[in-house]
Amino acid sequence: MINKKTKPSRRILIPIYVLLIVSLATVAESADFRIGAGRQDITGPAAERTMMGYSDLSQTTKGIHLRLKSRAFVIEEPTSGVRVAIVVADLGWFSIP
Repeated sequence: MINKKTKPSRRILIPIYVLLIVSLATVAESADFRIGAGRQDITGPAAERTMMGYSDLSQTTKGIHLRLKSRAFVIEEPTSGVRVAIVVADLGWFSIP
């Protein structure tokens, strides 16, 4: 049973993770999946950037408080070659050029 003090997002994610692990375990019995993982520092410029609305509009940053990270997980199904990528990034927003 899930603790009532657990955040609502965790209450939703825990069953999803369990189902994902169980489904991968049953499929993985018949094939060897290729799995890769990586992480990267994605911290941008250290100074003179705007602050996403957390300040006066004319105020800019003076340095780095925390470095930003990005993580990626790629799973490939061996028989069909289908790949799934899960990317997690410490961002307020992003754009693809």
